[in-house]
Amino acid sequence: MPLVAGTRQSLPADIIALDSVVRNINADGSAGAAILSIEQVLLDNSYPGWHTATASVTAAFYCYDLKDPTRFWVFPPQPVGTSQKVEAVLATLPGNLSVIGSVISLDDIYAPPLLEYVLYRCFLKDSEYGSLNYQRAMTHYQTMMELLQIKGTTEKVEGPVEPVDASQPIPAPATGR
Repeated sequence: MPLVAGTRQSLPADIIALDSVVRNINADGSAGAAILSIEQVLLDNSYPGWHTATASVTAAFYCYDLKDPTRFWVFPPQPVGTSQKVEAVLATLPGNLSVIGSVISLDDIYAPPLLEYVLYRCFLKDSEYGSLNYQRAMTHYQTMMELLQIKGTTEKVEGPVEPVDASQPIPAPATGR
């Protein structure tokens, strides 16, 4: 995924969520340095001027907030005219299925949870005719969630990955002082 100048980065229009930013990609396309997740409040408190710090093509940290799912921030800022790319784990929606027999653009590993979802919707739609169908629907829903390893809504939602430990100092960029 290409980066733009500055700290604020936007996800491409067809992407619905960022899971993680893995590493920098060198100019020759080879793997570069890892990029660590950090909570923005840690950067804000430890280095208030991080948005205007000296630019570098090598990103060291990224911040992502589920409350603003279409953007993330990198540190240090990217320089103007950057062509830097990063490897990221992204989520996208499959295309609309408008014709019976259309190909679903999901990896085959998602076939079992997709089947559970379809069964959940079928039984839920038919649940007005009896509580047994509602119970079946909920069973299929729970199975789908377990297959996808998604936690229920009663559990706390966490960020995409564990952030850097707040007790560790954040290295300030070299400023030539």
